[in-house]
Amino acid sequence: MGSLANATGIQGVPVVYHSNEEAHRVLGIAINLMQIGGFRNTGTKTLKANAVSTTVSDMRAGPNSVYQLMATNANGEAALASWSIRTRTSGSFVITHVSTSTADASIAFALFG
Repeated sequence: MGSLANATGIQGVPVVYHSNEEAHRVLGIAINLMQIGGFRNTGTKTLKANAVSTTVSDMRAGPNSVYQLMATNANGEAALASWSIRTRTSGSFVITHVSTSTADASIAFALFG
């Protein structure tokens, strides 16, 4: 699990409820959000210009997380012509990518686990 598991201020589904009605309501909201893609596991980043790696700081990241990247513009597509995630730590990960001279190579990412 990423460092989000230990983060404060992040609303999760409680383990103990005051009543069955409250449990049903809270769990129903959480399940409905998941069904419409509300997993809260996505983000965006502008890749570092003139570099072959970019660090992404995200408290949801963990050493066992799995990442999916997607270019969101043409410069991001060029930078992601060849990419990998070589470093995964609690709270960050490093994307290795093609070096481009543009400062607007944008990507979106999803992280799992």
